[in-house]
Amino acid sequence: GEAMVEAEVFESALGVGQEEFFASFEAWARDDLIRVGMRGEVPMGEVLTALTLEGEAAREAVMDELGGLALAGARTLAGTGDAPRSLAVSRAEATGQLLEEALGRYGEHPEVLAALVRERVGDGTAAGTLDAGQVELLERYAAARPVDDLPHRLLALHSREAGDDAALAEHLEWLDARETYTWAYSAELARLHASLGNHEEALRFGERASIFAPYRAELREVAAAAAVRLRRLDPDVALHTRRLERVRELADAGG
Repeated sequence: GEAMVEAEVFESALGVGQEEFFASFEAWARDDLIRVGMRGEVPMGEVLTALTLEGEAAREAVMDELGGLALAGARTLAGTGDAPRSLAVSRAEATGQLLEEALGRYGEHPEVLAALVRERVGDGTAAGTLDAGQVELLERYAAARPVDDLPHRLLALHSREAGDDAALAEHLEWLDARETYTWAYSAELARLHASLGNHEEALRFGERASIFAPYRAELREVAAAAAVRLRRLDPDVALHTRRLERVRELADAGG
């Protein structure tokens, strides 16, 4: 038969026209992004233009911290005349005030929380324990945007520095459950649970780490030690000793 143009294919295969299909797809995609916290119910541009910005410092801070989103609308709302110099504040203060106002007006808006995290916590490259306010902000952000691993990585580092083993295990397990490339989280969890005497968990994560890196003898040793404590591996059986020696030989040969 004759070749069909794209519009005809849509009608034939889907029963709807191209415009209707893409409109439906955009609505679905928007709802899905909101569901996983990648955008808020209110678009970020509307958040900014709805706020009252006072002073050039606030407008410049919007550019720096939010990538200039809805800058034109924000400037129109703020006016183009000279700003009152008596309201002069630092750029950081202006940004913080703007974001606090946005958060207060729009609740747990994931994009506003993300901007606050960037401003108050950073990307985790700076060492040190977080303060209570930073911890609370990261927890709020993790709840608002459940697909981002950043808050869990930062909270895991903080928990380790603070000696909070329960919180450390919680965040490491969140990260490990979503990890497909590295054994680092599994190995850390295996060692942590072994130190806490949680041998079932030490065995589980030790075995998972060994799946990622089967020739890393130290990972297999953690799992083996947990198995011995659980009486699932008899250390006096010669076969197990030979297996462990072979694993060490392969690890050494691999560099």
